[in-house]
Amino acid sequence: MLTTTYNNKHKLILLESNSEVENLFSNDIHGQVALNIETTGVDYIKDDIVGVNVAVSDDESVQSYYIPLRHKGYNNNLDIHSTLRHVHELIKTQKVFFFKRDFVYAFLEKEGYE
Repeated sequence: MLTTTYNNKHKLILLESNSEVENLFSNDIHGQVALNIETTGVDYIKDDIVGVNVAVSDDESVQSYYIPLRHKGYNNNLDIHSTLRHVHELIKTQKVFFFKRDFVYAFLEKEGYE
């Protein structure tokens, strides 16, 4: 896990193992949750998800977790199927804010999560 903190209130956390992903999603996530994906482009038919960002905030701080999944030339990509299964469950069980919900849903559907 690689962590950077800004203004003592905003933590950016790069998850570097599948067990860290499991720990993130196995704990109860409290506060406001935002979800975004990184892709190779904007066409959900020909492009792919390369990473997932989950941000959790409360009244005092924000923790933003980045999960690399399909970055070319990066040797620490994590398990995409396990991660997306957790993301899908999060969407079903929590109120989640999206930058572009339909965009995220189209890519998740392409990966087999409806």
